[in-house]
Amino acid sequence: MNVDFPDFVRALPKVAMPIEGLHGWVLKGEQAAVMFMEADADVVVPAHRHGAQWGCVIDGTMTLTMLGETRSYQRGESHTIPAGVEHEAKLRKGWKGFYVFPRATTE
Repeated sequence: MNVDFPDFVRALPKVAMPIEGLHGWVLKGEQAAVMFMEADADVVVPAHRHGAQWGCVIDGTMTLTMLGETRSYQRGESHTIPAGVEHEAKLRKGWKGFYVFPRATTE
């Protein structure tokens, strides 16, 4: 089963993604921002750090490395990345997910 974002998500403001093959749309509120993302190719998100985030895989698979541990995630599985923790990800073509960022980390 291949899940797709509805038109109203794709109508949200696009995020300028610095990684080829990764696309995103953002919904900003007073307390948090939600970013919907998809990979149309295999993508490596290099190691980086920022504020806290919580995410969930909507479709496809990804691996996430943080604190010296690598774990795979599939549809329906979620993960939390604490503020300031360095992390990197590998997203397989067809991956879709969303991330919630507390407002303090989206400024």
